[in-house]
Amino acid sequence: MGIGLISSMGIPRTSAEVFSREYLAVFFLSISALCLEISLTRLLSYLEWYHFAFMVVSIALFGYGASGALLSVFPGIRRNQKTVPISAGLCAIILVSTLLFVSLLRFDPIRAHTRPLHLLVIPLQYVSLGLPFFLVGTCLASLVTRRPERANFYYFSDLTGAGTGAVLALGIMPLGGPHIAIFVSASLAAFACFLLSVERGMRGVGKLALAGSVIFLLMPVGLTGFNPEISEYKGLSAALRFPDAQIIWSGWNSISRIDVVNSSFIHHAPGMSFDEPRPIPEQLGLLVDGDNLEPITRFDGNLSTLGFMESLPGTVPYEMLPRERVLVLDSGGGFEVLQALAMGAGEIEATEQNSAIVKLMKRNFDSFSGNLFTGEEVVLHTTDARSFLSRTDRKYDLIEIALKQDPISASAGLYSLSESYLLTVEGFASIFDRLSENGVLSVTRWISPPPRQAPRTWVMMVEVLEGDGIQDPSSHMVSFRTYLTITTLLKRTPFVNEEIEELKEICRVLHFDLVHYPGMAESEANRYNRFEEPLYYSAFKRIFDPEDREDYLEGSFFRLDAATDEKPFFNDFLKLERVPDLRDALGRVWNPYLEGGLLVLAVLVQAIGLSAIFVLVPGILKRSRQRVHGKAWWLGFFLALGAAYILIEVALLQKMILFLGQPAFAMAAVLSGMLVFSGVGGLWTTRFKPGRGLVVRAVTGIVILLVTLFVFLGPIFNTFLGLHVWIKFPLSIILVAPLAFLMGIPFPIGLRLLGIANPEAIPLAYAANGCSSVIGSAATIIVASWLGYSSVLLLGALVYVASIVALPGSRC
Repeated sequence: MGIGLISSMGIPRTSAEVFSREYLAVFFLSISALCLEISLTRLLSYLEWYHFAFMVVSIALFGYGASGALLSVFPGIRRNQKTVPISAGLCAIILVSTLLFVSLLRFDPIRAHTRPLHLLVIPLQYVSLGLPFFLVGTCLASLVTRRPERANFYYFSDLTGAGTGAVLALGIMPLGGPHIAIFVSASLAAFACFLLSVERGMRGVGKLALAGSVIFLLMPVGLTGFNPEISEYKGLSAALRFPDAQIIWSGWNSISRIDVVNSSFIHHAPGMSFDEPRPIPEQLGLLVDGDNLEPITRFDGNLSTLGFMESLPGTVPYEMLPRERVLVLDSGGGFEVLQALAMGAGEIEATEQNSAIVKLMKRNFDSFSGNLFTGEEVVLHTTDARSFLSRTDRKYDLIEIALKQDPISASAGLYSLSESYLLTVEGFASIFDRLSENGVLSVTRWISPPPRQAPRTWVMMVEVLEGDGIQDPSSHMVSFRTYLTITTLLKRTPFVNEEIEELKEICRVLHFDLVHYPGMAESEANRYNRFEEPLYYSAFKRIFDPEDREDYLEGSFFRLDAATDEKPFFNDFLKLERVPDLRDALGRVWNPYLEGGLLVLAVLVQAIGLSAIFVLVPGILKRSRQRVHGKAWWLGFFLALGAAYILIEVALLQKMILFLGQPAFAMAAVLSGMLVFSGVGGLWTTRFKPGRGLVVRAVTGIVILLVTLFVFLGPIFNTFLGLHVWIKFPLSIILVAPLAFLMGIPFPIGLRLLGIANPEAIPLAYAANGCSSVIGSAATIIVASWLGYSSVLLLGALVYVASIVALPGSRC
């Protein structure tokens, strides 16, 4: 930002003052903190499980809040001129140690079921991984406390740095992984220490910090083999237990870690008939973030080597009726694409959103897979499925959703809060619109008794058919199961007798169990792979009955209601109120059915406890004898601001995943857009005297914009979803920019007002803001799983209104 722009904004500061060493140091510290946060998110997704990545946001905010509490209790620390540069220097050192902490402090959700004390690993992670954020928060709170009149400038430097860090981390990780980004973060923190030391005449410390900055930047050269051990329950760990198993390719990109394993153990043919004599060709295991093994199958162009596929459930729709034009969604290593080739499909298209997998298949394993994605038989689209379905006008005879996850993690619910915008009612509806007159959607899921994945799939299909005005959904659906999988076919037109007879004959020959076809009798179910009762047949029958459906869903141990774009958690089946009943019914084997959602709830509970102990209690019982008029109201004001901001930020981030197709893109767009424009909003307010009226006007604007987004965000997404991601990316920033600008006003204005009343209370404000953000970051996901993300936006608006009520002076 140049002098001319600053002058035009009416800011009574010079350019040199705005960009002094101190502001620049804050900028680099914030880059470092956000870069670390995103890097830890990726590391935890790989080392542990997806939903624990959300805990990183809570850990970061806990560190910021705890720093405010410490400075409130011990005011002498913030008054010491050496506190800020020393904190920055320690942050650089501890940043590197986070790689050790994530390797040693490993939370195992499976072990936690049988050893409750293992839950203590979570608070240890909060403390150890939160230290760098604690030190950055110490720097910020100390600077603002000493110069509250400059709060807007610190706020601007902080948030623009954070927004830059969000993008920088995603750009660095493809160079070698999150640990590279962490070393860059340490280098930037050390450079900030150098700037702060020079500012305070600590030239010796400054020289050490500058040298450390260079050393940290060079350290990744010696750590090219950084490869910490992942959870023993993940697919990669299981695959490597076999004596001849070895990783033959590994690599990171912005959104994932990819591994390819060569092992004689890999024989992937889920649901294949037991008496199939034809061999499975050599296969390699493709894993994303260390889990969900899927095959890369050797293919030499000879279709006879794929004969075994005729015994797979995925071939049934080809046998029932020839499929000329086929679309495979989320194709991964191409198993379902090979199946389409083997069954004689004329035109084959596929989508794969992970560009690293596409490059891997086209470059590294192209010859191994028989030029599957570089030949003329298959057209591969590197995009997410929803975006492709939105922009294509082609009709397909068969659309197949590739089978993902492994049966163990799918059954244990370890991906319960992993969003999927394909496995939603709206996702199925977009597929339904792309089916030809006799087109079929094929969805295969893992068997997971008591029934969960299949009934939710059926509920969603029935809602799509009923939404299209079809009076008898049962005539448009058939389903069958193997010992391991269950497949459901949804047809645009009713299944005819010839197709049904063909289905019955295939199931008889391959020993597949019929679950549903129009007019099916109960005696035809549960013949080969037997349960004590025909569970799936009974569930299907009850779901088709509109009067009985609600009773079935209400009486189930699990949540089986339809996943939607508002609540895109297909694998979230947890019913808290039924956990005791589940335990009584299943006895000692109930543990695997707890679902990851309960563990995230445990994270929330411990976050509340840690916030109360380390943030609120020291802040309220601080040793300072000074009293702040209306301290409880000030506390409520900053608590509300922190909760409201994080509610809206996380909700927008999750909703943008649908629009941009990738969590990484959504994170970059939302975090960078919101943080930078919030910083600009805070800087803009320096042209005004701090006052309650400015906060009220900003909150009024925020509420209006949130209601507008609540109403129009869905239609906007539907209109532009089919555009290229690099067009949607700036559009996403434009959507959040006005809201972010206004959201950047209340906090720095509140700090300036508090600085006038009593600057000694500013650390308490940071503690309150961080505390509510800690809780809000975990609570947002849980609340959204029940109410939906748009409801979270409205909740954020209500909390902003509550901040106005709490602001001292607003009740007079």
